[in-house]
Amino acid sequence: MQNNIIENLKDLFKYSSENVVITDYDFNILWSNKSEDYFLFGGKSCRELFQNEQLPLKSGEYNVKQNGLTFACRIINYPDCENGIYVIQTDEEDIMFSFIKCHGIQEFFINQAGAVRQAITGITLSSSSLHKALEEADLYSDQKYLDIIMGNCYKLLKTVANTTELIRYTDGSIIIKKIDVSTVLKEFTKKCSEILERNIEIRTEVQEDLYIKADMERFVSCLLSLAVLVNGKNPENNIILFNAEKIGRFVSITVKADRSGFDGSSRVFTRTSELYEEDAVDSDLFVVSRFCRTFNGTLFVSGSSDDLRCFSLKFPYCDDVEPIAELSSTVRPYPEDKFTNYHIKLSEIADVFYY
Repeated sequence: MQNNIIENLKDLFKYSSENVVITDYDFNILWSNKSEDYFLFGGKSCRELFQNEQLPLKSGEYNVKQNGLTFACRIINYPDCENGIYVIQTDEEDIMFSFIKCHGIQEFFINQAGAVRQAITGITLSSSSLHKALEEADLYSDQKYLDIIMGNCYKLLKTVANTTELIRYTDGSIIIKKIDVSTVLKEFTKKCSEILERNIEIRTEVQEDLYIKADMERFVSCLLSLAVLVNGKNPENNIILFNAEKIGRFVSITVKADRSGFDGSSRVFTRTSELYEEDAVDSDLFVVSRFCRTFNGTLFVSGSSDDLRCFSLKFPYCDDVEPIAELSSTVRPYPEDKFTNYHIKLSEIADVFYY
């Protein structure tokens, strides 16, 4: 009876545009209409994806998380089979990507971003004047309340920046070219001071002749997001090391905080490490995860209790004979350049780290 049901389900779902797998109650994959690897989500099996849910699963929709991306999975439970089976369906794209690709949602956020920034500008100007007046009156104890106000303003400003930057990142066209990782990392290190000011120092240890195929601007955005993630708003992580090397047929990029006495080479990377819960909606982690997912990369994450996180990215080595993409000093324009007024440098919101 079980085999008959499975065969009928195969006929029903084999042409589905969604990714569909059939598993037993132990989450062993019995059939997939596409690639089974998709349901491993970079090393996390179906069992691990639903480990926090009460088993057996009931029919319905579940959200599962992997490396900062959230995916919607629809479950159909067939308990009447001999040992019970699940039909698990999910879209190609994660929830956040699908959400911000909606044109109506984009327009709403862009309009609200302008209003929020205008209001924050007014609060900032008023607070600065009041802060100066309190200082002249020697009322230093009352200045802490202004610091709290400004801290919250900066947090709101960063939220607006994150949202508009995600839309900007998602909405732009993708231009795939051969990238010289070594050259880009060296140039990236030089230019980082323009964006990160004195808050974060970037160091590199790179091999020569490392090539991958990707979008140049998104690659640079990914590198910057990795630096911010490793820093984690912790002053002890202000020196960040980028290491790039060729391992077999892959280019490996490892990013870690360069603390004194910290041996990053002894750290074991695993794709199944749990990330901090707040990372699920972090725009920087979204950028890194999307970059890996878009350009056939694999993201490894290693976390620890002392705010030390390492990231390791692995991409197929490109040995195609073709021109190498140049690293432009300017940002490629996006459609109608509609995000220019809302783009905020990290240096403009760096003060929030110290409140």
